[in-house]
Amino acid sequence: MSDAKYGSYTTVIDHISQFPDDQIDRAVAFLGRCVMSDPLFTRYIKYLAGRKDATVSEPWHAQADRLSAVMATLTAPLLSNDLAPDDRVALAAVILESQVYLWRSDIFDMAYMMPLPRHTISRELTPYNQMFFTFEHGRSVSDAAGGGGSHMGALYWIQLQAGDNGIALLNGVQKHPKLGTCMAISHIPYGAIYPDDFTDLSRASSGLALRLLAFLNSPFIQTTTHAYDRGTLAVLDHAFTGAPDHSADLTSVVVLRREAADALKQYDDDTAAGRIYTHRWWVSGHLRAQWYPSQKAHRLVWIAPYLKGPEDGELIQKTYAVIR
Repeated sequence: MSDAKYGSYTTVIDHISQFPDDQIDRAVAFLGRCVMSDPLFTRYIKYLAGRKDATVSEPWHAQADRLSAVMATLTAPLLSNDLAPDDRVALAAVILESQVYLWRSDIFDMAYMMPLPRHTISRELTPYNQMFFTFEHGRSVSDAAGGGGSHMGALYWIQLQAGDNGIALLNGVQKHPKLGTCMAISHIPYGAIYPDDFTDLSRASSGLALRLLAFLNSPFIQTTTHAYDRGTLAVLDHAFTGAPDHSADLTSVVVLRREAADALKQYDDDTAAGRIYTHRWWVSGHLRAQWYPSQKAHRLVWIAPYLKGPEDGELIQKTYAVIR
């Protein structure tokens, strides 16, 4: 199979799976050449090169960032230990088969700032077995760990793979002080208690993933599905014969449902206006751990800001104290 005629990435994955074990380096090189010659990827590289503070803000950015993650998976070092070439190919194949989610910064910040309650990890966390999360802006790894400590770079994407015993996480890190672009692997075991059963390091990446998944599972959240815009379609339509088929690519963009967005706006408006009320008050958005006996685990549910108090009472502003 020539590099110019590989069709869809499903075809590529099927092809490289046929390489003998002693030729796995050829499989790595072949997959790398496929991505490097992909018009979507080359357009993304040009986009990044032309902007000092480029962001992943459009659906086509998210799809192209997945290809960038494939390249990192094939070549980038790990923060600890290393990956054999066949493991790298297997992880790259998982990324290519994953549902892509774009987290814009305003939504990400809402999910990240929610305190994560103590709970037992459920098997019913992931709507898809394979999910790729990409972020509009890189997130400080030290911040993801809860603040403090040395700066370890910026987190740009997370690959999640649900298995029999838990969820495997592959974290894409850039600007690491020693390794530059690198990756970190962690695991969320089903039935484990968060945060008790997690080390300080795994608690950071696992906690972030759990917050994002809890946000997705909330009734106040929806994902809008986006195909490519006309400009991207024009680029792909004029690609060389045999270029990757991206016609089935769909990006899920995480957004608030209207009723939750309206509640947040009302809360923000009331706060900004400095109004004083007497008998009703806004309860801030938060995560709640809800126990499911059939699963012997909790599901984290994000509760949007809402009014508490008697319906005929006047609203009051409530001051919140942050405690540990």
